[in-house]
Amino acid sequence: MWSRFLVAVAGVLLAVAIAVRTGLVGFVWPGAIIRLGWYGPDADRLTSLVLAGSLAAFLLAGLHLRGRRQATTSEPGAVVGPVAAVLGLVVAATSAVAVVFPDTPYDAAAPACRGAYLQGSDFYAQTVAGGASARTGPGRGFPQVDRFAGDCTLGFSGYCIGEPVTNDLSDLVDARWLIVNGSENLVSSAVLQVQSQPASTTAATPDPRCAKLGGFPLPNALKFTAKVSRQQPNQVKLTATAKGAPLIGYAEKIVDPVDGVYPYTPIGSPKSNAPRFAGVWIADSDVDLLKGRTGRMHIAASACLSAGFPIGDPAVYEARFKAGRIVSLKALAQLPGDASMLANTACYGTRN
Repeated sequence: MWSRFLVAVAGVLLAVAIAVRTGLVGFVWPGAIIRLGWYGPDADRLTSLVLAGSLAAFLLAGLHLRGRRQATTSEPGAVVGPVAAVLGLVVAATSAVAVVFPDTPYDAAAPACRGAYLQGSDFYAQTVAGGASARTGPGRGFPQVDRFAGDCTLGFSGYCIGEPVTNDLSDLVDARWLIVNGSENLVSSAVLQVQSQPASTTAATPDPRCAKLGGFPLPNALKFTAKVSRQQPNQVKLTATAKGAPLIGYAEKIVDPVDGVYPYTPIGSPKSNAPRFAGVWIADSDVDLLKGRTGRMHIAASACLSAGFPIGDPAVYEARFKAGRIVSLKALAQLPGDASMLANTACYGTRN
């Protein structure tokens, strides 16, 4: 009876340890994980101890059964051998779990933040030296509910559009507020260094929960105009509108380049001068990169939520050159196959 009880206890402990350590509980019942604080490095270490305890219970049950069978045996090896073997099994099992389900995922660049539940995260970001605050909504006016230290990894499950916050690294605003994995708390992307990008399905639109969290709607469809300057034949005035977009970026592509030339180039940094986001493209700077100074270039505009994060479809013009001069400039009715590359280039920009 005593042996059966130990086996039952060990089985329950083993199931709990594996469920928590692998993140299974977080997938099935994430609310309990957050309320109980059962996540992060400390909880993972405790889970390892629970796993070790379960294996120790198996050991005691086995020794109890062995003792009953060998009650008349007085040889030291009859007990010491099995004890050493099972203890080795405990060490091997706990080490294996730590390798397969580490405290911090191997693709994270820094240790997990204390209180950060990383299992099941869609993407990761690292806090900067000053740390980061989590809030109930996508803006600094929402109540702060948590604070994470600097130089550690947070996991996220989506994003909302909210108050633009200036990113000190790019000097550009960032309107993304990332949803902390396993909760509905948000951290401004401007105070984080993104380690991995969201999956394409996650990046395309804000999380459905944003409506109740106070998130902004997607920007309106982009409207882009490019006009050749009357005073400067190779200078093109750029304007674009997209209500709700914090930034609009511009980019060029040399469609018919000379050999060995990388064709994509941002036209300055993404603009924040709403509502027209005016810019200028000086074609003379790159016309020598066309074969015989004759050929085509594409000019694209894209709405951006932050540096390097386009949103919605871009708009593209095609400029035709002959002997180094623009001879035509027309909007393309259909987007080219590399539209996403043009959008990424436009939003990447350069540091101001």
